Amino acid sequence: MLSCPACRTDLEKWQIECHHCGQAVSSDAIPIIEDAQISKKDIQVAFLEWMDRGNDLLKRKSFDEAHACFAEALKRVNGLESQRVNEVKVRKKLADAFAKLQKHDEAVAQLVIAADLSRNEEEKVRLQKKIDRINSDRSSQSSQDQQLSKRKDSALAPAEEHDRVSALLFCVSCSRLMTEAEVYRFRSGKSEEATCICGFTGTPLAQKSEQVDLEHHISSGLRAPARKERLIEAAQKPVEGGRTKTMAFWLALCLGTFGAHKFYLGDKARGFAYVLLCWTLIPLVVSIYEAILIAQMSRVSFNLAYNIEGVLERLPLESFDQKLSNEDVINMEVTEDPENVVDEWSSEDEI
Repeated sequence: MLSCPACRTDLEKWQIECHHCGQAVSSDAIPIIEDAQISKKDIQVAFLEWMDRGNDLLKRKSFDEAHACFAEALKRVNGLESQRVNEVKVRKKLADAFAKLQKHDEAVAQLVIAADLSRNEEEKVRLQKKIDRINSDRSSQSSQDQQLSKRKDSALAPAEEHDRVSALLFCVSCSRLMTEAEVYRFRSGKSEEATCICGFTGTPLAQKSEQVDLEHHISSGLRAPARKERLIEAAQKPVEGGRTKTMAFWLALCLGTFGAHKFYLGDKARGFAYVLLCWTLIPLVVSIYEAILIAQMSRVSFNLAYNIEGVLERLPLESFDQKLSNEDVINMEVTEDPENVVDEWSSEDEI
């Protein structure tokens, strides 16, 4: 016979809390019961109480407490032939809690016992598949840990948390120091095969086995002509034989319903879409909006977006240390609205 630790009320062995004061009974004070000591009805009541608590905690993602509740439920039915089905059920839940706690060995052990106790062949197959899945998850987790340890031992020193935003990097092609935010701007922070805004790969300053002369790099960066400044200078004047902003504006305003401005700017796919939808009001509204956007674009932005070939012909390629290609310039405009990027460089071109 058990007694309540608070009010000393006599309790039955299956009770999980005092019926007089509501005090919870310690799990250590509840022994594993024998089949003949308690009735089947009382076992079922206590078992279901602990199972309900465990399921509720499992839904709330309190896996540690859920594991304790399922362990208490297992104590009520452990080893009882009349409770074999309930024991299989609670061991499956206990395995789920162990898996959530990243205790894969304990989870597999519970599933193996449940498979041995089960008399349903289909359930045994399902339990075996679950065991295989846990083992595969464990192997994949170990491989990820090995890859992480290899990265830590690589030649480059791992960046500290507070240095990831302001870390300086040097581009060996344009001879300029840049922040990490500039270098990885168009790749969402991914460091693998990252390119600078100028289109070349930068070399991190922080290395374990190499000292970098910062003063030399800074002075060479000041002396070297900036490639983007040459590009902006070449795009400031109208391109002979190219598209004009005025024509694009009037086409969008007057014939935008039929996609005339899209055909003019070289976007034939959207132009055909405008033609197909010309019987609706959608192309009319969108074309008016696009006419306003074209009117607000600077000449530099328009030429870089729609006359890039003519702009490239003006650049003095022979004076570059490395040949400038179309791809290098396009890498500077990898955004849906290139004027948003270029206007940051050329805020004075309309003054």
